[in-house]
Amino acid sequence: MADPILTEAQWQSLQGALRKRAKTQPARQRGGATEFLGVLVCADCGTNMTVHRTTVKQRGYAYLRCRNCPSGGLGAPDPEAVYRRLADEVVTALGAEPVRVREYQPGVAGLARPTEGDGLKAEAARGRWVEVRNGDTFRDHWERGGRGVMADDLRRAGITCEVSRHKRPRVRAPEVRLKLTVPEDARERLVVKTDVFADK
Repeated sequence: MADPILTEAQWQSLQGALRKRAKTQPARQRGGATEFLGVLVCADCGTNMTVHRTTVKQRGYAYLRCRNCPSGGLGAPDPEAVYRRLADEVVTALGAEPVRVREYQPGVAGLARPTEGDGLKAEAARGRWVEVRNGDTFRDHWERGGRGVMADDLRRAGITCEVSRHKRPRVRAPEVRLKLTVPEDARERLVVKTDVFADK
């Protein structure tokens, strides 16, 4: 073995200096850093808005920003406030909709082979997928499931929300505007499709 280049004291000093300069990462969130990823998009270019964190003078800041536009695009300085506003707008627009669940209804065994023109018997003999209401509205569904469930439903339905930032005279914080876009077929795409093989 060769002689050490650094003494033990120098090594410990170097490690301390590296720890001071290292960026501390925030705790990883269960749903990822950006809650409504794939729903919140830049009003200018349509790119997903993502949360960026920075520390200035030992104080942490979070921003929703776009990766494509210069200087982060038309981002928002308070992601949590944007999430709350988006959730409120979605509940206002779709909260009263009944939750429909797609379920498999097995055929009735033992039915005689249907003859031509015997449509009801034919339909009962073979299994099929049906949509049933479970008695909940989407407001109930999202209150119980939280914003993660809401985000999954919005992505499945193709619902997006454009984020834009506008300067206000003599006010440092920008005005953040949201524009919710609900496709015509969103209600059909919101049907909950259960996994019939999940328990097998």
